[in-house]
Amino acid sequence: MSLPRTLMAVKGVDHDYPGGVEALSGVDFTITHGRNLALLGPNGAGKSTLLMHLNGLLRPRRGAILLDGKPVSYRRSFLREWRSRVGFVFQNPDEQIFAATVADEIAYGPANLGLNAGEIAQRVETVMNQLDLHALSHRPPHMLSLGQKKRVAIAGVVAMNPELLILDEPTAGLDHKGVTKLLAILSDIKALGKTVVLSTHDVDLAYGWADDAALFSQGAVIAQGEAETVLTDGEQMAAAGLPMPVAWAVMNALGVDDRVTIPRNREQLMVCCSRLKDRDAL
Repeated sequence: MSLPRTLMAVKGVDHDYPGGVEALSGVDFTITHGRNLALLGPNGAGKSTLLMHLNGLLRPRRGAILLDGKPVSYRRSFLREWRSRVGFVFQNPDEQIFAATVADEIAYGPANLGLNAGEIAQRVETVMNQLDLHALSHRPPHMLSLGQKKRVAIAGVVAMNPELLILDEPTAGLDHKGVTKLLAILSDIKALGKTVVLSTHDVDLAYGWADDAALFSQGAVIAQGEAETVLTDGEQMAAAGLPMPVAWAVMNALGVDDRVTIPRNREQLMVCCSRLKDRDAL
């Protein structure tokens, strides 16, 4: 059985903003092909800055970004290839969407890749089916709801067929229904063989969704590994200024021992609590 492939790696990266404001300090970070990864930390910790280094939107002051084990280049020709493989979705879709219609917005990326009209039309059709956007295809994006705009922004990137999809706080501003729909879309994208990375400060979302997790604090990644291990380490979570996952905390308070599988989301938690209630009634 082959070992998981490291798709991207960040090695000792520093980044300063104008005025000497240090945003990243010696960051080490890896992304494994085919695994959902959540980058967690409080607002202002530097998560967005790190993510923008992953497709060349920002360039580090020191350190290296590796793609398939090789250092990236910031030449225009390499950036074009890099960004076709690594798609980035901004937290605010209004920073990304600009076309007159939803269909035009989705077509923009493939057109910039130099694809012919037939291939562009096929990609637009496929992505609109995947993200349930057909009914909105002729609507102006600025007339849509926040959740719809976010789906359009994701669709525009997915239409470029990237290997890695990066999303900066994609659930910000969405209600429960919107979050549920978005996570279902991301699951479908992963099922196509893609790798998905998102930043969030929602521990419960990450605990239920991610395969891997990285904790970010004061400009550095302080822990990374399997989500279930990282997000239930009280010392590391406290160092990142984050609470423990609710599902884990509830089961821990109930005195569930380590032999019982801890639930990863609300639905699993309800099932476990029901079973414990039945057990105690015997």
